Amino acid sequence: MTTTWWNSGSVKRGDYSTGLEALHVDLHVETDAPEDALRNLIAMSERACYVLSALDRPPRPTMDVAVNGEPFEV
Repeated sequence: MTTTWWNSGSVKRGDYSTGLEALHVDLHVETDAPEDALRNLIAMSERACYVLSALDRPPRPTMDVAVNGEPFEV
C-alpha cells in the first residue's frame, strides 16, 4: 500500500491542515485457482481491509485531551 499526503498552511499562523490525497494497493497473488475463486478472494480481501473500509465509510473521530495529566476541554 502506498499513500500520498498533502499539507498546507502554517502551524504558527493557525491555518495548517493535512490530508490523504491518494491511496494505492498492490495485491500480488500466485495461485493456480480458477478465475471465479480468485475474483471472490480479491473481492473478500477488499471487503476485509480495515483501511479501505475506513476510507469508504469514515468513522466519526473522537479525541480526549489531557494536559499535565488532567483532562483538558477543547
